[in-house]
Amino acid sequence: MNNIVHVEDFDFNILAALPDLPRGSGNQRTRKKLRYYKAAVCAFDTETSYIEQIDRQTLYIWQFQIDEALTVIGRTWSAFLTFWRTACDILEEQDKYIVVYVHNLSYEFQFMRSLFHVEPDDLFCIKSRRVLRWICGRFEFRCSYLQTNMSLDAFTHKFGVKHGKLSGKEFDYKKVRYADTPLSDRELEYCVNDVRGLVEALKAEMSRDADTLYTIPLTSTGYVRREVKAVLRQWGRHRLAELMPVREVYQLLREAFRGGNTHANRYFVKNPEYPLPPVEDVHSADRSSSYPDVQVNYMFPMSPFKRVLSDVSYSRLKDHYIKRRGYALLFRLEITDLRLRDKFNPCPYISLDKCHRISGKQTDNGRILKADHVSITVTDIDFGIIDKQYVLSDDNVIISDLYFSRYDYLPEELRALVKHFYSEKTALKGVAGKALYYDKYKNLINAVYGCSAQDPGKDNIIYNENPTDENGLYTFEGKDLDDILYHARPSQPYQWGVWTTARARERLQIMIDAVHENPDSEFVYTDTDSVKYIGDFDLESINAELQQISIDHGAYADDIHGNRHYMGVYEYEGTYKRFETLGAKSYVYEDDSGDLHITIAGVPKKAGAAELVRMGGFDAYAVGTVFHDGVTETHYNDERQFKRMIVDGHVVELTSDLIIRDSFHKIGFASDYKILLENLTHADIENIRKRC
Repeated sequence: MNNIVHVEDFDFNILAALPDLPRGSGNQRTRKKLRYYKAAVCAFDTETSYIEQIDRQTLYIWQFQIDEALTVIGRTWSAFLTFWRTACDILEEQDKYIVVYVHNLSYEFQFMRSLFHVEPDDLFCIKSRRVLRWICGRFEFRCSYLQTNMSLDAFTHKFGVKHGKLSGKEFDYKKVRYADTPLSDRELEYCVNDVRGLVEALKAEMSRDADTLYTIPLTSTGYVRREVKAVLRQWGRHRLAELMPVREVYQLLREAFRGGNTHANRYFVKNPEYPLPPVEDVHSADRSSSYPDVQVNYMFPMSPFKRVLSDVSYSRLKDHYIKRRGYALLFRLEITDLRLRDKFNPCPYISLDKCHRISGKQTDNGRILKADHVSITVTDIDFGIIDKQYVLSDDNVIISDLYFSRYDYLPEELRALVKHFYSEKTALKGVAGKALYYDKYKNLINAVYGCSAQDPGKDNIIYNENPTDENGLYTFEGKDLDDILYHARPSQPYQWGVWTTARARERLQIMIDAVHENPDSEFVYTDTDSVKYIGDFDLESINAELQQISIDHGAYADDIHGNRHYMGVYEYEGTYKRFETLGAKSYVYEDDSGDLHITIAGVPKKAGAAELVRMGGFDAYAVGTVFHDGVTETHYNDERQFKRMIVDGHVVELTSDLIIRDSFHKIGFASDYKILLENLTHADIENIRKRC
């Protein structure tokens, strides 16, 4: 293969001769000084084998790509250390760095941390064992997986590069290879394509977005963060700063934050106590652009939160603060003798994991059916849903730590940006040759919410090279929360993220309630922005209002065929011939062609569906069923070491490592869920299912 050189034959003058990259805007900084880069996109990757005799993962080849010109390969960590030292000496003389992308830097770092002394300030982790950037001498390693939020296969093929990632099935990861194992041309091509293709794709992405190594974002959300910051600067930095939550408000926001609503109607769950056939003719409708819809079409807290110092009763909260004043509210809510108004409510709203304290509870797959006492933190939006579902009054409700803010729309500059992304995405959908740009705007519009929901009070993760206990490798820095919030630089106030998900849950709940309250239909399952139901339900009864709201706010766009699309409306996704669920994040269905599909947390969709078919299909989908295909687990060997040993006549170099092993996933019920289902009556189940 051309343009491949073994490390022993590499001419380091090539590295020395790389041109310098002039600095522009968007400077990457250390805490001490600016870094200046060579004008070359580099990439690094390793291939390892699992050696069963010693239960370790060991290196057998590494690849280092220098722009699109040359691939350097080596077979041992010792060879890489020699390469790294010589390269760093040259770069230090020139006071330059090279940027080296690694697709899943966290994986490679687990091996490499045994080879280097790592200063905590030189390693940036977004969470434990999730490495985003690492300054190692004159090499600045960056994680391209976190930058793209895509697999290497998806990233290289998305940009249609010359050296796309080759098939892993053909390569056979399970074959044991050592540092002295001869590699075929095809095996070497597989290894080299991983770094060649990565560099080609990164350069194509940088060209598309007019980025350099100084300006390219480090994460997938970084692209939209800079766009958001730019438009909000136009709105006013001072106005934005005023909205940033103080400590007390931030803590309430963290308590109130909640993601999407995912739940199954307990009367449709496959119940071992009352065996029934799968549900037939289950309809599915998805809410279009749910988060962008609420960002454009609905109001948010737009003034600094102020605390109410006097006691507030349940009645006064509703009458004065909600109905009369229409405030955005944030508060702690205590309820005694909590009961549902409708015992058949298919989707109870209060989530067990959001409760601070609870006693005497009965739960439905993590949702509260009833309780003697419960304490939670809510927004006024959450409160409205809870008030409709549960029996509340002045006698059983206590309000505390109440804060209020004035409702208004998000800054017009930000709403215009969301609408622009939506318009561009819609106009590019299905257009030949424009897939890259369609994906770009799709990612941008989704990331606007992602930026708003990033926790501004998140403490830094610190890597400890020599931990004193097994849990001490990655720890929190332990700074004071006030200090963290003071130095945080979020692109949007955190309350906007909290209200985005709350508003989206509210709009979803309206659909769930409408289906449930309609005598000819019944709710079956929901997941964030989709509702699955049986019976006859007129989507237009919901969509007419939603469409008009989007028309009023300009939240619509036309595709290439002239069809108009509206944010927030429900799009009919079709009918499942048969459907069964075992609770949240677990369901199977058969489509019109007879193909079986699954969504089971912890099980790959395609491999799991094929395995379930082999096990018997719907009949095999049950508590106790075990999936194996494609299910893995990760084991870390954290001992920091670098030593050699002989295995079957081969020299292997051992470092810290990780092993991805074949594993299994067993479907199960929590004990309280099992008890709940056992206590449902056959008559009630039949009554609910026959409503339609």
